[in-house]
Amino acid sequence: MKAYLLILWGNCEPEMRGPFATPDQRDTVAREVRREYGPGHGLFRIDVGVDGTYEASVFRCVETKDVSRGLRVCRVPQARY
Repeated sequence: MKAYLLILWGNCEPEMRGPFATPDQRDTVAREVRREYGPGHGLFRIDVGVDGTYEASVFRCVETKDVSRGLRVCRVPQARY
């Protein structure tokens, strides 16, 4: 699997970052983006499988710390294409 971060600057201008070596590295970058630029930008996980299929899900609450993982992601439906 390859892990990417899709940033929608101002919720309209897309920027894709990655692939990251691990999903945790992607999560760290998402937290850094949220801290530096604030909540006015959409952050999305994109996980691409070896067969080319991908799953996309939105990051929420990435500025909130969770004791176990250091990142809280609210449960939202995932899309698989």
